[in-house]
Amino acid sequence: MSDAENYMMLLRCLDGESNFLFFEKDERSGNLEKYSEFINAILLHEKSMIFVAESDAGELVGFICGEVLNGRKRSHLMTIGMGVLKDYQLGLGRGLMERLLSHARNKDVKRVEAHVMEANKKCLNLTKKFGFVVEGIKKASIKTDEGFVNEYMIGLVYE
Repeated sequence: MSDAENYMMLLRCLDGESNFLFFEKDERSGNLEKYSEFINAILLHEKSMIFVAESDAGELVGFICGEVLNGRKRSHLMTIGMGVLKDYQLGLGRGLMERLLSHARNKDVKRVEAHVMEANKKCLNLTKKFGFVVEGIKKASIKTDEGFVNEYMIGLVYE
């Protein structure tokens, strides 16, 4: 199986398992070419990176992605996204975060940011341990079966 196919399958599993991702089960594209292009774009960019975690059986069980856009004005800013399958969450997210933040510091990234649903206490607690702070709240920005929920904008700035 290709990297793109493995990554797509992981994301689609996470979508079905978690209420905290921005796609629901079966909403995410199944176009392998898009995943392949995304992975290649991340890996070709000097500062962007994606790390994955595998089970003992070699299946992807988690990821963290940090994307830095092209252009001078935002070349210091990394936006991250991550997900870990429920059965593998104990400590794996912390390890992925450590690797990505180490990569960011080595690439002279000044700011790391993410968008997190207000109810995602696990992610908020994890990122807080690394120094992230809530910088803003987007009210009613996400629609769920229970109604509209807030989204936190969190950031970490290296002084």
